[in-house]
Amino acid sequence: MIWRREGVFNGGCLMVCAVTIGVVLMISGVSGHFEVEESDGSVSNVTGLIPLYIGVLLPLSSNGDWAEEFANQSMAAMHIAVADLNNRSDILPDHEIHLVVRDTQGSSARALNLLYEMILSKPSMIAFVGTIEAETTKILAAVTGIWGIIQMGFANSAIGLSDHRLYPFFIRTMGSSSDLNKVKLQICERFGWSKISTITEATEPHAGIMEDLHELLDYRNFTLVSRQSFYYDPAGVISRLKVVVACPGCPLAGSPDEAIPQ
Repeated sequence: MIWRREGVFNGGCLMVCAVTIGVVLMISGVSGHFEVEESDGSVSNVTGLIPLYIGVLLPLSSNGDWAEEFANQSMAAMHIAVADLNNRSDILPDHEIHLVVRDTQGSSARALNLLYEMILSKPSMIAFVGTIEAETTKILAAVTGIWGIIQMGFANSAIGLSDHRLYPFFIRTMGSSSDLNKVKLQICERFGWSKISTITEATEPHAGIMEDLHELLDYRNFTLVSRQSFYYDPAGVISRLKVVVACPGCPLAGSPDEAIPQ
């Protein structure tokens, strides 16, 4: 349980519920957009319960990209999770959770500005949820760490976010991508591959994931034959790697979410 000023907030319960329902919604293909409340977030306490406000910062409108779709699906999950928590008497008795939602529009600058507005205005937030993009999440987590406010992430696997010295109040419900690197090397060991070439997108979180993999290579006695990176189109580096990786004993390791053409 997490204590902070206005009451008690079971962040783990809310986010586990939200992520679980969010996965079900994504699998079933449910999508849609939610109207963003741009008021001060105040709620009339007609129920007689103590209100607990959670700030939500997500890219609900960011040019129709994957982040926008995922953000809107996640909002559906969070609304269901909050309704479930508010209807239970064994969790947060005499309290009622309210989400105060703001649209970052996929902009780090806008997200940071909205965060400061929500911190410095009423009602007071007991915690924040968001966002989805790795770099924006790091910026916000550094600020919430200074203010001593809990920030929860449900779509952030960037390795750097595991540094609790930089982000002491950031928690997440998914593991770090560094765990996947260990699995990759176990696969290589299983097939007896000792020489490896790597290719990755030169942006976060992919670049950080690959740096972590390179550090593991030395520790696990692998030989790094070649390392390549790209920003938009991997075709050029793929061609170069075909020249470098001319032997069958040199597998190609890519970071997650990257499509490598055959």
